[in-house]
Amino acid sequence: MDYLSSLEWVTGIALYGRSMGAATALLVASSDRYYHKVAGMVLDSCYTSVRTVMRDLAEGLVGKVPLLPVSTVVESTIDVLRDAVMERAGFDIDMLDVVSSAQHCHVPVLMAHAEGDELVQQQHSTRLMEEYGGPKTAVVFPGGGHNSLRPETFGPKAAAFLEECFRVKEREDKGLKVG
Repeated sequence: MDYLSSLEWVTGIALYGRSMGAATALLVASSDRYYHKVAGMVLDSCYTSVRTVMRDLAEGLVGKVPLLPVSTVVESTIDVLRDAVMERAGFDIDMLDVVSSAQHCHVPVLMAHAEGDELVQQQHSTRLMEEYGGPKTAVVFPGGGHNSLRPETFGPKAAAFLEECFRVKEREDKGLKVG
């Protein structure tokens, strides 16, 4: 982003991310440092938080086993994993506030999700769409999963969406009325 922003001829940047890349793109587009450079985003399979993904996965795998209170076991396990990530990478997974970033993000977004995604459930994108602070469009792929190929029609739809975002940004940058 710094490099592209330093180029005089670059007037807008499109962000495209899938899963962790989608969350990263959203965090970047909501930052005070870059929001004015982002023309639009395509976010595929974005999650609300790492902890929620881990909780969903754990409860999906062990939630039906009548052992201990599952939520207590799941939360303690996630805390152990969080500590391991902090120790090894110096990074706190709970500090990523994707939902809050969505609330403060105002660039146009095309948010996509496969309805059969079991890794990052569709409810993550649904929540982010509800909280998103800017213009938003949702696409749900029938069937498919987290890592499945996207329908052939999605690439051209995403490209057309981003082209329009650049047109709008160019008009705004010139001080022309948009809409």
